[in-house]
Amino acid sequence: MARTAPAEIASRLRRRLAGVGVLAAMVVVTGCASLSREECLRGDWAAIGYSDGLHGRSQARLGDHFEACADHGVSPNPTAYRTGWASGVQVYCQPGNGFDLGASGRTYRGVCPPSLEGAFLSAYRAGRGLYEHRQAVEALERDLDRLRRDLDRVADDMHAREDRLAAGDLDPGAREQLHVQLRRLAEQQGTLRERRTHLRRDLDAARRELEAYRSHVRFR
Repeated sequence: MARTAPAEIASRLRRRLAGVGVLAAMVVVTGCASLSREECLRGDWAAIGYSDGLHGRSQARLGDHFEACADHGVSPNPTAYRTGWASGVQVYCQPGNGFDLGASGRTYRGVCPPSLEGAFLSAYRAGRGLYEHRQAVEALERDLDRLRRDLDRVADDMHAREDRLAAGDLDPGAREQLHVQLRRLAEQQGTLRERRTHLRRDLDAARRELEAYRSHVRFR
């Protein structure tokens, strides 16, 4: 009997997965059971294996499926599962997906075969570098936003005390106390403004580094 080519196997599995709604965007599986009762009873182990491989899960996931389906009196078919998994991993381990995986900050679980892992990891690291540059920019932007809010708060506090002084109905002790508070707030404002200058400089530098990385990164 002639052997079915891997590409044909993958094509069939994709059509089957699309029909049962298993093929979807990469997501983190949550909850206690790896499979639902319906999936266990359906028993399409090649499709389940393909989905796991496509999402970069290791073959150890099969143990979770054994546990999930035991309550429903179903045992997985390891041979069909591993056949599907091997086809799914072939798709997962392409360099383009490696770059996207790294660029989104997701973790590689070491599932790629040696024949594909070198190119996959090269692309993954390039994507990871892009992710880290983006994270640096976003962290500085968050810091700058927090500092702006602090400056607004200090300005509001100063205006409130200035309005109180302008009212003219304070005894000398209360006026002096407000003057002391205003001096302290002015010092705080100066410190925050200096910090803002440094943050803006750092953010500009981080943005330039991000753009330089984007222009030189190999996998885009």
